[in-house]
Amino acid sequence: MFPKRLSILGREYRIIREKSGHLGADVVGRVKVELQKIWIDRRSHKQRQKAVLLHEIIHVLDFHHGVDLDEKQTEALACGLYEFARRNRHVWCKFSR
Repeated sequence: MFPKRLSILGREYRIIREKSGHLGADVVGRVKVELQKIWIDRRSHKQRQKAVLLHEIIHVLDFHHGVDLDEKQTEALACGLYEFARRNRHVWCKFSR
């Protein structure tokens, strides 16, 4: 199940799954930090939606911590973290206990 809300740095973000056309041409995700909303293209494959959500979460973290990542750096972090989490689910389960 895809989350409808996430707490990121103590702020609750609403996750909205939209049709791709509503996000813009070739856009599969978008975040508006000031509105605390993240949009994800619901027509994308589920695995892609998860990766895009992680990408948008990194944008939120970047904004609040003033790291000033560019899009290439954000995508590299999102891909690396997503792949790590996917291949090491057993590790994350232990952290949540």
